[in-house]
Order: sequence, then structure tokens, then C-alpha cells
Amino acid sequence: MTHSVGRIALLLVLVTVLCTSLVPAAVTDLTVGNYRLVSSKRVTRTAFEYTYRANVTNAGAVDVLNVTASLTSRAASTVVIEGNLTFGDVPAGHTVTSSDTFTIRQDRRVAFKPADLVWTVTGQERPVTLPVPNVVGLPQQQAIDTLTGASLAVGMGTMEHSETVPVGSVISQQPAAGTPVPPGSAVDLVVSLGPAPVPVPDVVGQERAAAKAALMTAGLAEGTVTTAHSSTVPAGHVISQSPVAGTPVPPGTAVDLVVSLGPVLVPVPDVVGQEQTEAVSTLVAAGLAVGNITMAHSPTVPAGHVISQLPVAGASVAIGSLVDLVVSLGMTDTTPPVVTITSPAAGSVVFQNRPPLDVSYSDADGVNTASLSLTANGVALQVDCQLSDTGGRCTPTAALPEGLVMVVATVQDLAGNPASTQTEFTVDSVPLAMTILAPADGLITKDAEIQVTGTVEVGVIAAEVNGVAASVTGTVFSATVPLRAGVNMLVAVGTKANGKTGTASVEVTRDTVAPIVRITSPRDGFVAVNSAITVTGQVNDTVTGGTNARVVVNGVEATVMNGSFMAMELPLVRGTNTIEAVATDAVGNEGRHAITVTFEMPVGARIALLSGNGQAGTVNQSLAMPLVAVVRDELGNPVAGRLVRFEVTRNSGLSGYTTLILPSVAYMSPLMAVGGQLSCSRSGIRLGRVIIACVRQRWELPAKWSSAPRHSRQQRTKFSQPMVITSAAPLVNRSPRLSKLWW
Repeated sequence: MTHSVGRIALLLVLVTVLCTSLVPAAVTDLTVGNYRLVSSKRVTRTAFEYTYRANVTNAGAVDVLNVTASLTSRAASTVVIEGNLTFGDVPAGHTVTSSDTFTIRQDRRVAFKPADLVWTVTGQERPVTLPVPNVVGLPQQQAIDTLTGASLAVGMGTMEHSETVPVGSVISQQPAAGTPVPPGSAVDLVVSLGPAPVPVPDVVGQERAAAKAALMTAGLAEGTVTTAHSSTVPAGHVISQSPVAGTPVPPGTAVDLVVSLGPVLVPVPDVVGQEQTEAVSTLVAAGLAVGNITMAHSPTVPAGHVISQLPVAGASVAIGSLVDLVVSLGMTDTTPPVVTITSPAAGSVVFQNRPPLDVSYSDADGVNTASLSLTANGVALQVDCQLSDTGGRCTPTAALPEGLVMVVATVQDLAGNPASTQTEFTVDSVPLAMTILAPADGLITKDAEIQVTGTVEVGVIAAEVNGVAASVTGTVFSATVPLRAGVNMLVAVGTKANGKTGTASVEVTRDTVAPIVRITSPRDGFVAVNSAITVTGQVNDTVTGGTNARVVVNGVEATVMNGSFMAMELPLVRGTNTIEAVATDAVGNEGRHAITVTFEMPVGARIALLSGNGQAGTVNQSLAMPLVAVVRDELGNPVAGRLVRFEVTRNSGLSGYTTLILPSVAYMSPLMAVGGQLSCSRSGIRLGRVIIACVRQRWELPAKWSSAPRHSRQQRTKFSQPMVITSAAPLVNRSPRLSKLWW
């Protein structure tokens, strides 16, 4: 009887304290109170657990959204088992009951202190908004006055052309009229510049009628039209325009035109029989120019005098027209010109099959450059020539044959006298064959130097690799080359006796950097209650083209994939254990990371994995065995009816949780939830050392359950969708896929 009275007294004290606790947290106008006991039970000889629901009251004048509350305790004798409550949105002046419960455990051997319990409430105040007034169509200043009068600000102003909105008036606004925004918000305006200017089209060179039509099509008009002579623009066509083409002008602008009357015509003077210099002066004085001058022998016209002209004397031509002249060489020439092939030199070797051919020629009366022809080994050679009066360069348009080639050049002087010359040279355009046999392209090594070997074709007399002379024996070369840290391009160059070279290259990386390895779970200083532990972490080898480093944790080979590693069931000894991960890359560089983990024998009930752990399989495919967990007491016996919290984590941050009731042995298909929301990430749900991936879902308890009597176990409901394992990239799935897992 004394025991029962003590329990009731403790309950009365707890209720009184909780009901009077205010919440000066993130939202000062919210107060947590009016607690209703849901259940209580004795968990040990000296401790009781009490579960409550609570109300939150908004005493302020502003609605508060997404309200949550969390409970903490300053005393070790008062333990918060579950202290997170969700209230949702709380309107001003209203009271809302939590959708879930909180639970505390009190040690009856220590006096309870109310001041040790602290609530923290968070939420967001609903913002106050104003409707944006409509200022479209208003003059800019009036629009500004309207916005400032409505307790808003003028934001960014831009100018645009408009065919309908007058200059200086508002074309558009952002946000649009009627949009609710906070006081002082900026409203951006677009103000009209009036109609957009029209670019003037280019009508120069067009006939006048066509030019006028083009202007009208562009929304412009023909302006003043004047005329002028032009030696280049045909009569009736436009010589120039103003404004010039491309100038932006307002629609309807007049464009002035100057239309051609054609060239000014002058008569061609008679220069036949005149000395060449005198004839040129006569033509220039008449406003004309000298065209082509050709030379020809004449039995009647002295050398240096004009034999004929074109156009003939008296013809009407435009000012600046060209007049071609034929000038006498005097009596008939019988002496051939002198011609020489200067390059390639006789007996030389060229390393291209279309070598340039340099030719020089001379003649007292001049050379007919158009008569130059070439042959190669007796076959006419098609060439592209750049020639002057004394010579030039000709390039074959097709490849010459390999080996010995004879090229013959023939040219005539102005009297038609021919002359020829020839040269022989060797064409060797086939690339020199050279191959690096070792090291292999893409090799990664940590050595400071490397032996490079390879083969060359017959005739190579010297070779080098990255400037290091190589030994050449027959068709094999070898050199020892130093390496710098990082990527090295090894380039081998071989040279033949005639100076021809060939190259080969490979890429080799010298890796002297150890892999970076970090243990991410468990954390350093972790206290374990099981005699074996799973270690996970990240490993990174920064060398391009490298493979996954090998990771060994306390002598156990870890599974490595996509930059992560995992070593399962590492045995622990009682007390302090050093866990060291050693990462070794492909060339033997080692990186290390160590943490300490303390193993203590568990006290009280604990969760243990019974079977199904450590399985691997394809994502979205069922595994052979289910995951089986059990709650055991200090002696290892199964315990039923215990509350177990499963946490969903993203990396190391807690993002959500739920509380489950496990029978003495719990199978992961199915399990039941107690209401609330579970937010899952790719890391999944952590149960002991097993991670189960899931999808985000929400569930709620039926409203009628809120008035149900107290229960000794949690009410349970099911998700509308099954939980499945998903992944965007291949990974090792070490948890069973649950085709019908209910939370």
C-alpha cells in the first residue's frame, strides 16, 4: 500500500510541473500546457515511465506555422524517453493538441526537480502581405507615387519600345497587379520608349524604282533625289543614300538618294607609233589608264614604240578606262631564254611528296611566263604557280612518286624561242616507323625513373626520349628517363642518316601520393555494447586513371566501391580498441586513419540482430533471407513489448524517427507505425548495423482514436504504399528488400 501511494504522489508532482512549464523558445507567444496522461508503467524496481499528450496555446496576434516542441531534462534522474511533439499550424488565439506523445522516466530514489524540465518551441510567423496596385498604363512618376503610397518600393526599371504605349508610360509590372507581397516589397517596372526605330535598308546599287519600293516596305519614304555621273554605277541606279544603311530611324523617315547618270565619256587618243613612255603620258592626260602591255616583234615599228592599241583611236569610253598596248621588240629574236630549276637541288632528298619547285628564267626581250610547263619522269605535271618576270615557285597539285624523280621545266621567250632544264631528287615522304613497347600507355608508377624501350625501322641512326639519348641496336632502342610527379608525356624521336625523323609517345603517371582514407562510422570514441562492429568510411586516390584502393581494417579485408568501404563483424575486446583502416593504392602508397572504440558489456535490454545481416544482392531484387532482430535482456533472454526507436539518417545528421513496439522476436516484414511522418534518405533506416533504404511517406491516426481510452500498447496504422529499396547508381545492397514493409 505504501508503494502505491508513492507512485501516485510522483504522478501528481509530474503533472503539476509539466502543466506550469512555459516555453520561452523560438516563438515567445506559444505556451505548452494542459497535459493529459496517456499511460504509465513501472520499468524497473526504481523507475517509472509516464506518457502524456500536450496542448500549445498561441497568445499572440500572429498565426504561427509548422509548430514543434522538444523536451529536455537537466537532471540525470529525470530522463526524456520521447520528447518531440508536432502541433502543425497554430492560429492566433487558438489552442492545438499534439498529434503525438512525450514520455519521461523518473528515478524514484532521487527527488524530482521541476526546474530540470525545459520545453523548446519552434515555428514561423505567417507573413503580412499587401496587394500590388495596378500601375500599367500610368505615366512613370504617377506609377512611382502610386506604389510608394501603397507602402511598396520601386524596384528595377527598364525601358522598352512599344507600338501601343505612349513614351514614358508603364508597359508592364512585376509582380503583377493584385499579387500579395510583404510591405516594402519592390515592384519592377518596364517603361515605354515609344515605337522601335526602323533600320534603313541598303539600296545602293539598286535601280531607283526598286530602291523606292524597298524603302516603303521598311516603313520609310523616298526623300530628295539628285543625280551625278559615276564610272562604276550604271545609269539609273543609286550611287549613295542618306541616312546610310543600318541607321536606326523613326518610322516614316525620308531617305535621300543620289542616282547615277552613268560615266563621263571621253575619246581615246591615237598613240600608235609613239614611244611607249610618250603613249602612256598621252593616255593619262586624256583621263585614261594603261592596261596590259604585251611585247611583239615587228619588221616595221622600231623597238619600244606602240604597234597597236585597244580600244582604237576615236572610241568613246568612260574616264579611267584601260587601254591595252602592243609594244615592238624590233626585228625577230632567235636567242632562247635561260631557265634553271633552283630547288629542290640536284641529288637532294625531300620529305614531302608535293615539294615546291623554284624556277628562274631570263631573256633580253622578255619571257612568256604563260608558256612555262613541267614534267615529272616524263609525265606532264599539274602545278599551281606564282610567277614574276624573272621566275617563281610552282607547287604540284598531286603527289609525286616515291623514290628518284626527274623534273623538266620548259619556257619560251616573247619571240617563241624555247629553253629547257632538268633536275633529279629523291622523294621520301613515308613517315618513319617508330613504336614504344614499354612502358604501356597510361601506366601508373611511383618510381623516379623508368626504362623506355621500343622499335624503329631500318636506317635509324640515332634516337632520344624526352631529350635523353637512347641506345640503338639494329631496330631496337632503349633509354632511362627521369619522371616528375604527376603526368609525364614520354616522346621518343628517331633520326635517319638523311635527316628524316619519326616520333612515338606514351603517357606515364608518377604517383607518390598516398590514398586518403577516413573512417566515418563508428565515430571516434564510440562506446559499443556488442562484441563485433561494422566499420564504414570513404577512400580516395586522386590519381587520374587509378583504380579503387585496397582497404584493410584491423587485418580484415574491406569491400570497396565508388569511393566507400565497409568491413563487417570486426571483433572487439573489452575496454579500449584501436580501429585502423589502411588504404593501399595500385603502386603501394599507403594511407591510414585510426579511431578508438570502447567495448562495454551491455546493461539492460538491447537490440540484437538475429539473422539476415550481411546479405548482398541487386538493387530492387529480393534477397534470400529476411532481416530478423530481437530485444534481449541483460542475460540474453528475448524481451517482448519494448519501445524501440528507429532513426533515419542522412550522412551524420538525424532527419526523422519513429517508435515501434517489438515482440520478443521482430521480423522486418511487416512492422507497424505509431503515427507521424518518416522522412527517408538514400542512407536509409539504420537498425543496429543494417541500413534499409526507403521512400518518403506520411501516415495519420484516425481522428476517433484521439478520444480512445488509455492503452498499454501503441495504436498502429499502415502506409498506403510499400517501402522498397531504390538507388540511382549501382551499389552493394546489404539489406533485404522488403516488398511489403509497413511502418
